[in-house]
Amino acid sequence: MNNFNKLFDTYRNKIIDGINEELKYIQSLSLYPKFNRSIRYFLETPGKLIRSVLLLRSGKIQMIPEEICIKSAVAFEFFQIFTLIHDDLPALDNDYFRRGKKSLHIEFDESTAILAGDSLSIYTFKLLTSFFENKTIKKKYLKGILNFINIFSKYTGLYLIEGQIKDIENKGNFSIDQKEILDIYKKKTGLFFGLALAFGKIVNLKSWIKEFNIGVDLGVLFQLKDDLDEYYEEKVKKDELSYLNVFGFEKTKEIYNDIFLRLEKKIIKIDDFFYYLVKNFF
Repeated sequence: MNNFNKLFDTYRNKIIDGINEELKYIQSLSLYPKFNRSIRYFLETPGKLIRSVLLLRSGKIQMIPEEICIKSAVAFEFFQIFTLIHDDLPALDNDYFRRGKKSLHIEFDESTAILAGDSLSIYTFKLLTSFFENKTIKKKYLKGILNFINIFSKYTGLYLIEGQIKDIENKGNFSIDQKEILDIYKKKTGLFFGLALAFGKIVNLKSWIKEFNIGVDLGVLFQLKDDLDEYYEEKVKKDELSYLNVFGFEKTKEIYNDIFLRLEKKIIKIDDFFYYLVKNFF
């Protein structure tokens, strides 16, 4: 796919435009200034948006109306930012920086970070239902979005939180086995990728488990890559629960390569764009 980078940037820019449109609307509500700034803090400086781009592409493959795809990708990003804000809190990961900026609880304060995260998590569902007022969208897609909300709520409301709790409970536990730490990676990171990759099939009310499982593997690969990047950049936190800290650099590199090769063979059967995304970013 010679035009992969151009297409990726096109998708990313559409999502950024969607985020900015939503922030403009929020700005028009004249909310309490500190609250307004806290909501906007990370959304105004988006990262690569890999998960959201995966979701947008997944919807396009299934020919879901663009309005639904973009709004859902924006909703996905709002929810992702909520999880990052809460993950950084002192009671959880206690991180001081995120994406080269101070964590939200450092820039503002802990109570504001908790409440801003709460706001973004709930606002996600406003976004996911915002096109129900559009009379031109077929009922089958509205039914499909309700199906996505149901599945999304189950996985994020239960398994994502379970992964975070297991992560906290096992902090400093370097006797944890490989299966358990990979399960944490699947629940904390993998399921987001799984839901993004399966989005189109879920909304079209088709069988979606294959895409979901491939996406979960992609999320695990993403987390292992983060571990390896921290090693190369000499930013490893010795007390952090990570595959790298428990099993060492060589074993981490080995399992990363195993998952990459397995994933490469599976994802090319779904879509060229997904395949080149893995090749370019992983």
